Amino acid sequence: MRSGRTELATLVVTILTLFVPGVAPSLALGAPGAELGAEDSEVVETHREEEDPTGDQSDDTSPTGGQGDDASPAGDQGDDTEADTVPVAPEPVILDSETIPAGSPYIELEDLEVRMVEQALTTLGRTPEHDPWNRVVCTIDVMAYPIFLPEDALPTVFNVLHRTSRERTIRRAITLEVGEEFTTQEYQDAERALRDPFVYSVNAVVPVTSADPECVDVVVITRDVWSLSLAFVIEGNNRTLHDLYLSGVESNLFGTNDSISLDFHRGRGSWDFGPTYVSRRFAGSRISVTAQTKQIFDREIGGFEGSTNYLRVARPLYDSTVRWSWAVAGQYSDRIQRLYTDETLDTFLVGDEEVPERYRSTFGSAEAAATRSFGLSVKHNLTFALYVSARNAEPVPRDDSLSDEAVATYEDERLPRSERAVGPVVRWTWFENRHFRLPNYETYGVSEELQRGHTLTAGAQASEPGLGASTRFVRLSAGASYRLPIGEDAFVHAGFEPSMRVDDEGPSDLGLAGSMRFVTPRWVAGRFVARVTASTVFQNDANTLLSLGSDTGLRGYASGFAKGDRSFVTNVEWRSEPLRILLARLGMVVFYDGGAVWSEGEQVDFYPSLGLGARLVIPQFGTRVRVVDLGFPLRNFRGPVLTYGIDQSF
Repeated sequence: MRSGRTELATLVVTILTLFVPGVAPSLALGAPGAELGAEDSEVVETHREEEDPTGDQSDDTSPTGGQGDDASPAGDQGDDTEADTVPVAPEPVILDSETIPAGSPYIELEDLEVRMVEQALTTLGRTPEHDPWNRVVCTIDVMAYPIFLPEDALPTVFNVLHRTSRERTIRRAITLEVGEEFTTQEYQDAERALRDPFVYSVNAVVPVTSADPECVDVVVITRDVWSLSLAFVIEGNNRTLHDLYLSGVESNLFGTNDSISLDFHRGRGSWDFGPTYVSRRFAGSRISVTAQTKQIFDREIGGFEGSTNYLRVARPLYDSTVRWSWAVAGQYSDRIQRLYTDETLDTFLVGDEEVPERYRSTFGSAEAAATRSFGLSVKHNLTFALYVSARNAEPVPRDDSLSDEAVATYEDERLPRSERAVGPVVRWTWFENRHFRLPNYETYGVSEELQRGHTLTAGAQASEPGLGASTRFVRLSAGASYRLPIGEDAFVHAGFEPSMRVDDEGPSDLGLAGSMRFVTPRWVAGRFVARVTASTVFQNDANTLLSLGSDTGLRGYASGFAKGDRSFVTNVEWRSEPLRILLARLGMVVFYDGGAVWSEGEQVDFYPSLGLGARLVIPQFGTRVRVVDLGFPLRNFRGPVLTYGIDQSF
């Protein structure tokens, strides 16, 4: 679990110590806060909350315990005062998974987290507390680490380009406070509140021994990711580029964890750009704000196509003890929707006429909702809302030779219904508020938290002409799922979701979706992950369309090469343990995919494939995994298909 400094990192650090002004010699020793010299003491912030639930301390507090940048490491005398004794280095904290007792929160830590926790506790001179449960929290320390540390392969001077997360921001994020009991629920809530792969590569809330045997002290440890960047995501295969996302983003604005970006997206039929702003705790409050606007331009014929706009303001259920939450949201979009097989625009055959699968969709909605939460270990969340929405869909054939009858048939059989709906919404969720952790499942190096046990949902949405709607209906939905942990690092999960709409003409749009996932324990070099999904729509008046291909879990085939209203997909994948190379964690997969999609009355054709792929995580730049897969189709072989993107394929 321990990881030492590489020879390359030591050489770089030594050279920087000799030649780069302002880099202190203590950099080579890995002392937090010493990487950039006194003028940059904010790079690592260490703060303590002593019986102070507000935790509002100055962001300029130094790691030496509340003194300014001119404070000496001894803590009392300045640089001109001769020390009476030679400082003794603290006993290093070593976390060995073989000796950590069962039930300790430390047993859940993974590679990256262990390294940072060891370093933080050694620096503070604190001792891990393996049995903290139900003791009163007496102090809370915060250790906020920058992106690059001396043991990394890149020089720490790059940290000057980044503002480390503020201590005040971290304290406002965690839900644990001095005077509360350290329970499993409070511990999990505090860690969950900090989890954000766009801000932190490591976040840990760990208990340490206290001078008072009735108390437990807590240390909160974070390590930032590179927040100011030109981020990009490429999705597609070797035959076509599906989507290209470019984003100039600052994901930790002034150390507040707010995000602002200017986004560009190139799709197969259009491109768009515009700004996005996200604040999980707006102005230090518990209110979250998300705002986005994008202008869309047509790649087929050029010119302006439309826009999308979205705004949401909410006070969420930020921990298990919060009883009320609310949200207000609105959106508007006006754009052309297209269906593709790879780079080719699909057509719909009406007699001997081919109508392009292209239509203009105009949609607007607004909703105000309030949620009441009941329970603690088992939660019941009841939501009431009022909404208004309007949708209009019109064909855009761009072909004067097509007959009006062919276009009308296409509109009737392929486009979603146009209507205005106004009314109430009721949603109920019942779930177990318990979680477990799994390593090296969706990403590498950090523990991943998953909810365990059952989740049941039910909802009803009504539309009433007396309130201004154009139609009367009730849409019913439900869901049931269960995730069962197996041992310490495996699970099985199954879920089922039915839905339907009832209007004056009777029931329609009967949807059924089910899935099952099995994750094996880690063996010598990796684990197996398997998934099965199935979906169908009966009485499909909304013209819902399901597609199959490399963009929907069937690697080795063209994206969207088959479409219908019934689908089945299975995936089996072996995912390796990561190999650490300098900053990166590199892994590989070997997979089998298979699937089919069809419509009622059609023949069911099954398409299997085999392949292998690579996975890459560079924690300093985020913990989301980069994916490259090479799939070989076992039916209608036309050569392998290379797919690439971000996040695991399933």
